[in-house]
Amino acid sequence: MPTASAAPFGPGFTPTDPNGYFSIDIEASGPAPGPYSMLSLGACFVTDPAATFYAELQPTSEDADPEAMAVNGLLLETLQRTGVPPAEAIRRLDQWVGSLCTPPARPVFVAYNALFDWRFVHDAR
Repeated sequence: MPTASAAPFGPGFTPTDPNGYFSIDIEASGPAPGPYSMLSLGACFVTDPAATFYAELQPTSEDADPEAMAVNGLLLETLQRTGVPPAEAIRRLDQWVGSLCTPPARPVFVAYNALFDWRFVHDAR
């Protein structure tokens, strides 16, 4: 059984790491982008967890997996009226990340499950 590292992101991470680590979490209407929609996008700056970002998005399809919708508690009909277009949410996220992570630092996307979250964020660009 693997042992946990004292560093939050493994042995390569140190508090003096010049890069900006952003923990990302999304909620979606199903398991994959394309047929399903990213419905919310949240983030925090790992070295300052009080620095947060949140947006609810307009769905890009009407398809929804009942289990996913039970987990996220969001309503497609409401988000269609109140959510922002996905590209706008990504633009806002990009501005927020840029305000906290200036060159030469590079933003680093971290998530659990990173593959799931990354696919939706990348698809929304």
